[in-house]
Amino acid sequence: MNKYFLYAASVLALASCSSDDFLGENSGNGQNAANSVINFGGETGKITRAADGKSVGAKAADLLGKKFYVLGTKGTLQPNSPTTSIVFDNYQVNWKENSAGTTTDNTNDWEYVGVAPTGLHAGTAAPTAQSIKYWDYSQPQYDFIAYSVGNNELLTTGDAVADKILGTEIKTPKVANDLSYSLKGKRIEDLKECYYTDVTTVKNNATNKEYNKPVTFTFKNLTAKVRVAFYETIPGYTVSDIQFYENTTDPKADLTDKGAAVLFTTDGYKLSTNGEIKVTYPKVGSENASDPAYNKAFVSVVKGTDDETTTLGLGNVNYENGVLNDNAQKANMAGNEDNSYFTPVLPAEGHALTLRLNYTLTSTDGSNEKIKVYGATAVVPASYTAWQPNYAYTYIFKISDNTNGATSKEDKTPEGLFPITFDAVVADVDNADFSHESITTVATPSVTTYAFNSETKKVIKAYGAAKNEYPASDNTEIYFSVSEDGKTMNDLDSKGKLYSVSKADATEATVIDALQLGDSKATGSITGRNGIVLTEVGTIFVNAIPKEDGKTIGVGDNTTAMFKANTAATYAYVYLKKPGTPSDIYTAVTYAAGNEPTAGENEYYLDPSGNTAVAKDIKLTADTTYYKKYTNNNNTYGVKVVKIY
Repeated sequence: MNKYFLYAASVLALASCSSDDFLGENSGNGQNAANSVINFGGETGKITRAADGKSVGAKAADLLGKKFYVLGTKGTLQPNSPTTSIVFDNYQVNWKENSAGTTTDNTNDWEYVGVAPTGLHAGTAAPTAQSIKYWDYSQPQYDFIAYSVGNNELLTTGDAVADKILGTEIKTPKVANDLSYSLKGKRIEDLKECYYTDVTTVKNNATNKEYNKPVTFTFKNLTAKVRVAFYETIPGYTVSDIQFYENTTDPKADLTDKGAAVLFTTDGYKLSTNGEIKVTYPKVGSENASDPAYNKAFVSVVKGTDDETTTLGLGNVNYENGVLNDNAQKANMAGNEDNSYFTPVLPAEGHALTLRLNYTLTSTDGSNEKIKVYGATAVVPASYTAWQPNYAYTYIFKISDNTNGATSKEDKTPEGLFPITFDAVVADVDNADFSHESITTVATPSVTTYAFNSETKKVIKAYGAAKNEYPASDNTEIYFSVSEDGKTMNDLDSKGKLYSVSKADATEATVIDALQLGDSKATGSITGRNGIVLTEVGTIFVNAIPKEDGKTIGVGDNTTAMFKANTAATYAYVYLKKPGTPSDIYTAVTYAAGNEPTAGENEYYLDPSGNTAVAKDIKLTADTTYYKKYTNNNNTYGVKVVKIY
């Protein structure tokens, strides 16, 4: 089963189940009319579908609307183009259940002979009929491309309307790398039924004797899907009554339909809700054969006249017994269970999306004490909202024992509170237990981690209750980026640092406490009053993030730091959003006999106001209360804890 970035893609492989044997005395390079008909099949294959990754046979055909359209060419592969001698000029191929073997062109319930021409053509003249096609053994290869509009009707002229898709011909390139077509839909609901394929190349040479087999396609869905989920890890409290915003304004107003989750843009970017989708093949031709994107389809929205919105509504939160669950595996989804909680979206360029909400904390000690939190905010960075077709994205937000929200509706400044941590995870749709998470995000600011194996070229799964654990290896690469208010930060060289953390059970909250209230500061390290030692670890800056499909995500200078996680340890990536004004605090301490330290200069005091200092080099008295001076930096940090095991 192919694995794609963020989505475990399953396949409608219209696969061969015919024999490789040839009749008579012909060898594999010989041609025999009895078995040289070109046909399409798929008794054993599956179709990639956001809602259903396991459809086969008639069920898969139903998703394709029992038809697809194909361009097939033959000939030598050109340096910058596919083969250009057209064999199937945008033929329509139809599914006819239980008909295999009834016609020459039908060995797997798919047939094309006698089907009315589509009216689309890439050649100089439109086909007058769809006729039988045979393999040409004088040619070294064939190239095939297909698409389906599902249960929509295909229009070839006019404009798209509900339940009808306006499609263009799959055209052969007139200039280098101009192989393409487009599909236009009035609604996402229509476009989500459309499928596309990469280029399928069939060769006939000494190593690849692939003629006489049914042509195999892998159909992938044209749209993406998004869902969100929530869980909490606040000791002593439950979380309930989440209310969502559509923007970042006053927390006393502008709520959406209260319990309906919403992600929204803040930089003016608008998400398309319908429009024209263009499918191109920029890496075809012999000179691109070694490129990881060779023969791959690239899908994009044609911007301009589409209906657009700044918000993405994702449905109501589904609580369990009225409260959030307390672990990622049982995170509470928002949306409709009938759709596996997913909302279809069109491919997007990638702009930061913001989540803003109020929620209620209720004490679990029987007192029923309640705390209302207003305006808590998390940001999904732009790098991880570049939605790709056929991918399913799940963002899981963790509400922890830190908050960037305010507990006063009138005073919206959250001073004196540590920032609450929101943890966003992108998971494979096929894994109900989120066993394939690849991205975690913590805010505010939003620090994002992404793990990749440089040897296997695979995204590394995140493990652990907090989904922040990765295996140690010379090939494990961890990437960090930071977003704030919808923008990707480009000053990680001056404001971002990676530390090793001395305590394996450290959380974002305890790391922030160590940063704010350091017991001592040596060069390259910080010792917090809570005993956590932070030791600086070097990173490098990169301009591209690798993906499993061979593509990369380009990133700007000083926006993405990377380190190789070859040692089992706990790490914390720290971004200094804003320096604060330091203030002194005095904490009561008492030492048992045999553990009394010697005072440093202006370190211990006899009173909680810091008026009377214990003289330097005086050993403290056992069982006596002193007041140790700490300096609270009052800085604003974004922190992400990562554990390497």
